[in-house]
Parts: sequence; structure tokens; C-alpha cells
Amino acid sequence: STAQPSPALCPSTNQTGVATSAPLLGLGVKTADACWYLDVTALGAPAMQATLGPVLGKPGLTAIAHDGKQLLHQLHNVGVDVHDVDDVELISYLLNPSRKERALLDLARERLRVELPVEG
Repeated sequence: STAQPSPALCPSTNQTGVATSAPLLGLGVKTADACWYLDVTALGAPAMQATLGPVLGKPGLTAIAHDGKQLLHQLHNVGVDVHDVDDVELISYLLNPSRKERALLDLARERLRVELPVEG
């Protein structure tokens, strides 16, 4: 049998304010054959917990985040828990502890040779 890639969750967060209390804006979701973005700003905490909790809490789902701790706090604040997080920022530190900049834009430029769009 062929190994299937695990589903992945990529959060989109508000970067203003304290990391543990910044609101979750949306979730990018990828499966083996599809991907989509879910804007969660219109949902309240009870709706997010009821609709996202059972899906995001499934074993086998990997959240991929830059600053995974922030993602865990944001989801936990609305009653949703994720079991597995791959933190790009932490992985960057483990690969090169002497690096000073760990911003996602810098990591994408250096490691992927990609310029990410900047809102502004």
C-alpha cells in the first residue's frame, strides 16, 4: 500500500496584540487531494468548538504553524485542542540556533527562495 500524506492545518492569525490572546482569523486546510481556507471571524467560540473541535482534535491531523504555541493558545481559547503541531519557527531554531531572524517572510526567502506577499 502507498503511504498517504497526513492532513495538515495551517492557521492564519492576527499578528497584533499579545500572542496568547490574538484572535484566530482563519485556517488553511490541506488534505491529500484538496486545500481550502476557512474564514472563522464570523464564528463565535461555541460554533468553532462545535464545528472545528471534532475535526481538529482527530489523531493524525498535523497543524503546521509559524509560532505553534500561539496557535495552540488561540484554539484552546475557543475550546478546540490540536494533538500534533509542527512549528516552523521552532524547527528553524533547531536547524540554526545562531540565526537572529525567524520571521516567516525571512525563512521563506532564505529556505524556499520565495517572496511571500505582504499586506499593506
